[in-house]
Amino acid sequence: MTLASTPPGESPPPRSPLQVGTGSGRDAAAVTRRAQARAASDSSFVAGVGAVTRTTTYVAVVGILNLLLLYFAPADLPVSRLVAASAMLWVATVPMFDVVRRKPKQAPIFPIINLIYFMYFGLPVFLGTVLLKNRPYEGEEVTTAVVVTLGGLLLMQLAFYSPLGKIVDKLPRLKMHIELDRLAWYCIVLAAGGVALSAVVLTSSKDIAPSLKAIANVSVRMPLMLLGGMLVLHLRGKLRLPQRIAAFLCYVTYVMFSLASGALAQVAWALVPMFFVYVAERGTIPWRAGLLCVLLSMPFAHSKHAFRKEVRNTYVGPFDRVALFFDLTFDQATSDRDRFASNASRTSTERTSYLGTFAFIINQTPHRIPYLDGETYRVMFWAFVPRILAPERPLQALGQEFGHRYRLLNPLDHDTSFNFAQIVEMYVNFGMFGVFVGMAVVGLYYRALYALFNHGQGGDGMLLLASAALAGLLNIESDAGNVLVGAFHSAAFSYVVLRVVVLFAEKVIIPGRVD
Repeated sequence: MTLASTPPGESPPPRSPLQVGTGSGRDAAAVTRRAQARAASDSSFVAGVGAVTRTTTYVAVVGILNLLLLYFAPADLPVSRLVAASAMLWVATVPMFDVVRRKPKQAPIFPIINLIYFMYFGLPVFLGTVLLKNRPYEGEEVTTAVVVTLGGLLLMQLAFYSPLGKIVDKLPRLKMHIELDRLAWYCIVLAAGGVALSAVVLTSSKDIAPSLKAIANVSVRMPLMLLGGMLVLHLRGKLRLPQRIAAFLCYVTYVMFSLASGALAQVAWALVPMFFVYVAERGTIPWRAGLLCVLLSMPFAHSKHAFRKEVRNTYVGPFDRVALFFDLTFDQATSDRDRFASNASRTSTERTSYLGTFAFIINQTPHRIPYLDGETYRVMFWAFVPRILAPERPLQALGQEFGHRYRLLNPLDHDTSFNFAQIVEMYVNFGMFGVFVGMAVVGLYYRALYALFNHGQGGDGMLLLASAALAGLLNIESDAGNVLVGAFHSAAFSYVVLRVVVLFAEKVIIPGRVD
């Protein structure tokens, strides 16, 4: 047998790196594996550094805020109360840190709910604004109220994030993919019509029949969903200048009509969905814009009482109401600037202080006023049936009943509704045990709504729906039946209406597809 040899002066032919069984093939594979291992290690290292940086930033920001609050807090407060309020600050900010860390394509509803609990039941400790009916309230039960709220908040988070929540994760995940860039003008035109309808609904809400309130609520939310879609396109750089101008004018008009209702909560419901869309799309918190909105709303928080008196028994058109509100605010601000600024600040802090009410309820229940043993929840499951299908469903005026039961309202006052916060409702019914169990159940309910409408994988349509229709969940100062069931009604009706609107557009006006 003759062995092949290389002619003198020539190099041996190169061997393929893929040649099995050769040293060069094994070396190339080893080099590739080492390169992949290095890349994976570098990626893990970068991710680890990023996680440490974000955690360090979170601890630094919340820690500095906590120190500032402690520094400016009243000097004579019990240490236990300050510790509990500080712990509530840290607990309440964890969900928002999780959003900033993971950047999910979800409306950050649950994190904001946690922050609102701190604002209503923890922040008053540091500001010295523990109030009952706008008057200072003091007693050992204030500390108890802070501790109970802290415990409820922890259990709500555990229920929302724990593996137990997988029970509700089995619910169907609704989806709605919308080709927003192809439907931009269609959405703007529909939003303009919705804004005109909202002007009537927002300025005459007391005259709407109870059976039609769910439909009216959807009509108010629909422009926000459509304009939220325009914000998504703007953030992606896909909204043309004429469309930006038209969408902006529609939105500003909507905010003005919300202001004309005389309820600043309606203005908040107009701003919150855009905040949700921005956070979901960009993964960052527009805190500068949020702070600006809070500062701009403070003057109206004080002048709204004079405005309501002016329009209470007289019909005033939507545009005239806006002009009147601005005129009253301007007149009060210019008549005595220092006093107006002080009153506006005081009114704003009073509006967000529910700790005194909760402490008073703990003081009175059950020593003087017995537990309700679930009385306020008896019609809650029945409330899931829309009133338009069951117009004879009994009406509940829990704000009135609660206010009179605890003598927080004048016995002859049958018009005012005293805010019946959900955590207070739990205590009124079952005491401390009711708060802990109830907050855990509410945490699971929030997760169920997330699984249905806000899971982050439903496309732009579900993001817009969740941002507008579920914003009502932030209203923790009202009873559970009104808020929790109302949010489900709003989301379910909005899903049907929005799907019909988009299907009509993509199948008839602009042939296309909806998944």
